[in-house]
Amino acid sequence: MKPSDFFYYGKGLAPQKDASSLVVFYYPIIGADAFALYHYFLSFWDGGSSQTQVAQVLNHLQFGLDRFNQALELLQVVRLVELFTADSTTLYLRSPLEGPEFLQDHLLRPLLKNKIGEVALKALEPAKPQGQKQVADEGKFFKGLLAGEQREVVKASFNQFDPVTFQKRLEKGSLSYANRDTDVLALELLAREYHLNWNQLYQLAEETAVQGQIAINRMEAKLKQKPVAANFSSGESFYLKESKAQSALEFLGQLKDTRGTSVTDQERALILSLQKQGFLDEVISILLLLAYNRDKSLQINERYVLSVAEDFQKQGITSAEEAIVRIQQRLKQGTASRRQPSFNKQKKQTSPASSSNVPNWSQKNYVDQTTPEEMKAREEERKRMFQQMKGEGN
Repeated sequence: MKPSDFFYYGKGLAPQKDASSLVVFYYPIIGADAFALYHYFLSFWDGGSSQTQVAQVLNHLQFGLDRFNQALELLQVVRLVELFTADSTTLYLRSPLEGPEFLQDHLLRPLLKNKIGEVALKALEPAKPQGQKQVADEGKFFKGLLAGEQREVVKASFNQFDPVTFQKRLEKGSLSYANRDTDVLALELLAREYHLNWNQLYQLAEETAVQGQIAINRMEAKLKQKPVAANFSSGESFYLKESKAQSALEFLGQLKDTRGTSVTDQERALILSLQKQGFLDEVISILLLLAYNRDKSLQINERYVLSVAEDFQKQGITSAEEAIVRIQQRLKQGTASRRQPSFNKQKKQTSPASSSNVPNWSQKNYVDQTTPEEMKAREEERKRMFQQMKGEGN
């Protein structure tokens, strides 16, 4: 928000203040600025009767704009403030959760643990009652009014991500957390930001996992992918399709096969290193293809790949399409070595680059209605395309 912006408080009374919960559970997470901002909103709450200008808040709290926006965002993260924007902006305050509810929250508990540590967090937990709980006979007092009714109380939850169900799905599959505490927190934030449920998150985690472990940075990269408005040549389109259809290791294996060699342990380690940095396999495949086209060595130049990968990371490259566009930019700017052939050069050397040789199944709008025999022929055609690159290595 800007100093000139206005907002309304939500209609109705301000939420009940719980100073104890705010100090004990929320303060370590939100800090002094957000704590002060929440109390400002409580103190000046008017039920939406008039507009409030952001500049008034800044003046009263002696905040700069960056401090204000950061504090406001923190209050939204911990669900103490909600903003709704239509013709005007309306601000709603929420009451802080009480201790037991707070400590059961899958977002807030890890945040607090990260700030104060496991030992201090354990000290805040209420003691568990001993023995068997005695249950009163409700029917004795209400004479069957509750008979036949569903008496289970369903607690409303703000969380779209259910870590309990997610954990059960992990146990059935082959995935595991890299770090349970930080991963659960990150998954919760992804669920909220991208409006995903536990099943959607699991499918994404499975697609982007590294060595059977959840890779949050690769999940984020996948979610950040955007359509790329660019016209790609037939050759570029072919390699884009191949980079998305298989793992980076499989892609490199086919490249290496065109020169009669196989993937080395060092190259496997390079791919793993790039995956752990958060690169998706489709981007890694384009990096490897670029290095392959650069020279006729039997091994991929690791230093060169890491150099380009560093540039990709700075540019926020998340897809194979963005990778190719960035490569084209580097070539035009003259930052790439003269030894780096463009994709158009590869186009001249290989059949997939020739529009007459690009099979129908690689086209954008092709609908797959093939028989098993045709599928086999398709696979042979794909292998043939990679094999035609062998001419470089001979």
